[in-house]
Amino acid sequence: MNIKTAFLPLAVILSTLSAPANSAQYTFTGQVQSVVTTDSNLGSNLDYISISGASSAGQCYVADGLVVIRMRDDLRGQRQFALALAAKLSGTPLTVVLDDINQRGSDGFCYVRVLY
Repeated sequence: MNIKTAFLPLAVILSTLSAPANSAQYTFTGQVQSVVTTDSNLGSNLDYISISGASSAGQCYVADGLVVIRMRDDLRGQRQFALALAAKLSGTPLTVVLDDINQRGSDGFCYVRVLY
């Protein structure tokens, strides 16, 4: 049993809990194209990844087939960033769950809800 198979039921359960009625959940699998981190002097929550494989992600920012996803500036965000970096280095596809209500202001960049 691989790790994706083992955690898939948990990811599905967690991603459906308390989803607001006015938001939609988007799940897609793609290749990590870039992993970007910024200096904390520029502000928090500016680390992000871009993933190919989605033509639409609701209100989340999509450009040229790449979804740009921000990571939170906390321990969970650090774990997500490490997972994305490992997927990028190994060439392993990454499955992403986004909820388009979890955006940062009006710029359209969404935060990761679940990665596996």
